[in-house]
Amino acid sequence: MAMFPTHIKFSTLAGIGGGIVAYVGYGVPLTTSAVGGGLCCIGGILPDIDSGPGIPLREITTFLASVVPTMLITRLLAYHFTQESVILTGGLIYVGIRFGLSHFLRHYTVHRGMFHSFPSMAIFGELTYLLFYGESMFVRIFMVSSVCLGFFIHLLLDEIYSVEWDGKPRLKKSFGTAMKFVGNGWWPNVTCYAKLAVLTYFVMNDPSVIQQLYAGQGTEIAKTLGETVTDRIDSAVAKTRPKTSGDGAPFATVPAGSASGYGPSSGYSATTGSPSGAMVPANFSTAPPSTLAWPAAAGTPSSVPPPAALQPTAAPPPGESYPANVSRPSATPGRQTSGTRFWQ
Repeated sequence: MAMFPTHIKFSTLAGIGGGIVAYVGYGVPLTTSAVGGGLCCIGGILPDIDSGPGIPLREITTFLASVVPTMLITRLLAYHFTQESVILTGGLIYVGIRFGLSHFLRHYTVHRGMFHSFPSMAIFGELTYLLFYGESMFVRIFMVSSVCLGFFIHLLLDEIYSVEWDGKPRLKKSFGTAMKFVGNGWWPNVTCYAKLAVLTYFVMNDPSVIQQLYAGQGTEIAKTLGETVTDRIDSAVAKTRPKTSGDGAPFATVPAGSASGYGPSSGYSATTGSPSGAMVPANFSTAPPSTLAWPAAAGTPSSVPPPAALQPTAAPPPGESYPANVSRPSATPGRQTSGTRFWQ
């Protein structure tokens, strides 16, 4: 498994990188980005709080004992605590974490127990959310994400270091004991999920969360998310279905000029008049209705006489001629003269 220096190095690098990206790329204030980076670093060693006497437990409990009372000042003032009450409460919290919690964790936890699990990551994330009382929702979510990122890096490194390479990969007994949802024994699982349920209740009843829900923002976010997911699913399903006509018959592609009076150069299909290659119903008849006939192919004389306005007289007026680019029927039946200069 990865040692304490490895965890602190990777989580610190991740925190610095995340803070820079938040500050430069998204305009997060510098102080907020710096605190988020520091919480990512601390989150990277939180799972080792169950490692027993040693550097991880001592450093974690010392940090929590110093920082937690400071983070609670805003909440205590919101509950109308006096200055003396805030100082007294902060001192009691420091002693409780530095000595009480440290003693409990030293004697009643097992390394790689439920502290190395996804439910514990959620527990520390919810604790972070509750401690950042009074901040905007964005800041609180940013801090929670920082802690969870560091925590996840720790679990991932433990799993990576559970694989040995001796010419071929070999799994250690510790493989699978970090990234888990359920541990060994029923009591650790019950207590872990009970803590998660209690903290979830407090988070959902937090004034900021209730304000968001009453303002309708939570409903709107859920509605927008649901519509987005539905649209993506419908789009994916539509791509897998064959295209059909209105009556459910599958579409077929009609080649250019097939079963049509239009020539190949016309670019339109026989059945719809749409561009060649358009999708038309496969069961659509290519025969024209009984009262109509397809237009004659290009270059073939049409059987339909031209309109009366275009029919010439028996002969042009004296001294005049028809335009050379106009075809007129000759006097001889069945003869077609094109481009005649004078009427013959």
